Amino acid sequence: TGDAPAGMVLVTGGEFPLGVTAVELRTFVDEMLGKKRKPKPLMERSIVGKRKQKVNLPSFYMDVNEVTNAQYRLFVDATGWSAPSHWEDGKIPDGEESRPVTKVSLKDAQAYARWAGKRIPSEAEWEKAARGTDNRWFPWGNDWNDTGFCNNALQKPPHATTPGQFPDGASPFQCNDMAGNVWEWTTTYIAPYAGNENNACFNQARGHVIRGGGYLNTTHELAAFIRNAADPQNAFEGVGFRCARSIKTGIDVSHYALNEVSTQLPPGSGIDPDDAIGIEYTQRQSNTNYIESASSFALAPIGEVNYSNLDGLQREAKTNKEDGTVALAILTTDVAVGEPALDAGNYAVLYQKGDPKEAKKVAQAKEREDKKKATAKERSKKRAPKKGKGKEKEVVEEVAEEAEGEKEKPSGLARLVGYDRIIFVNEEGTIVAEVRDPKVDTVTSGSRSIAIKKDLPPVGKTVGRPGELVHGVHANLILDAKFGSKSLAIGLTFKMPDLDLSNWSY
Repeated sequence: TGDAPAGMVLVTGGEFPLGVTAVELRTFVDEMLGKKRKPKPLMERSIVGKRKQKVNLPSFYMDVNEVTNAQYRLFVDATGWSAPSHWEDGKIPDGEESRPVTKVSLKDAQAYARWAGKRIPSEAEWEKAARGTDNRWFPWGNDWNDTGFCNNALQKPPHATTPGQFPDGASPFQCNDMAGNVWEWTTTYIAPYAGNENNACFNQARGHVIRGGGYLNTTHELAAFIRNAADPQNAFEGVGFRCARSIKTGIDVSHYALNEVSTQLPPGSGIDPDDAIGIEYTQRQSNTNYIESASSFALAPIGEVNYSNLDGLQREAKTNKEDGTVALAILTTDVAVGEPALDAGNYAVLYQKGDPKEAKKVAQAKEREDKKKATAKERSKKRAPKKGKGKEKEVVEEVAEEAEGEKEKPSGLARLVGYDRIIFVNEEGTIVAEVRDPKVDTVTSGSRSIAIKKDLPPVGKTVGRPGELVHGVHANLILDAKFGSKSLAIGLTFKMPDLDLSNWSY
């Protein structure tokens, strides 16, 4: 497994032959069903037009086994997510703790995967992990054995079993039970492969692709290229799942986050979760090594931009006349941040150009405030100390309330202020934090990076004594320009005073 996370294996990237050609399917049918037998619709959904049609995937990690009831129980306990409907009173049926969890919808599976710091695989990823690159029929090869390779309808009695009971049936990447046991969710909506014009075989196929067959299937139904489908909104007795994970930390959680905050981004922002940078920490049970919790902190920046310096960034922001913003990134964090003050959640990170008119208003408001304070002070001198002191306090409080009212007055989607800032917008569209006058540099080299810092000053301070220094994260966002060799670098520091980052990793 190399450096793969516990319970996962590395599936190496590169091209592989997804699906089967009509000729390849004919050979399979002759062997499995008998010569001159017609392929079943379930088989014909896997036909591709030409064998030269191959899929190229980056490397990724895949779970060795299907997720079990016991593993899913930890997720339910930690999050309050609804248990599968057949768990009476929310309890796993006796004797089924180590069996694959079933009666979970795709939404349920994705919620578990997000909690565990993973994701549900695409159909292509699932097939690559099951078949490898040699076009085999089954995960173990082209031979069939009724009882030796997988849990299928010929086993007695028919029911799901603890994953890993058939080691001889492991895939080329050593994933267990990718044929039989339970069907498994993927994130791919079922549709014909390129070159497959037999729409009739898709008449009964709706929803998302499920793969691998189950304990009620046998022989031809368990081929690793077979495509079935199920309604992602529903949960089924014989459908479970396993998880995948991207190699680079931050990518998977950023894909989830983009779905949550996309409406808070200016149109055409071009956020690319695959360019995310992040750190993570996973807590596991000591006796089982099952995941108890997983936390991530990640930023995904926008793609190529039309500027490479501060002036260009400010011009770009000014083109958004309503609120003077331009998207920089999305942020997702499973932990609270002390500075800027952010709860765990997902955020759109925007740059906002300061408005000179607003700056003038702020200056004028401050001048009025100073005059009122001076007037109140003069009045207090002419009255009895006790009464004057109270009156001065009353006037000062009145001025402060007026200033606060002006400060909170909205203007456009994001209230314009008199200084440049980076703002953090939550899923509801509320600005919850800001970084005033951020540092923006032009660089000719460098890459996006994230680093754990253990010697940051306390929240609200620029310096601190050794005994009060806190942990945090420094992220270096590089916005690549479409033209030229220069890029824009924006540094952001996040202080997390209540969090020990010693065990977090990249």
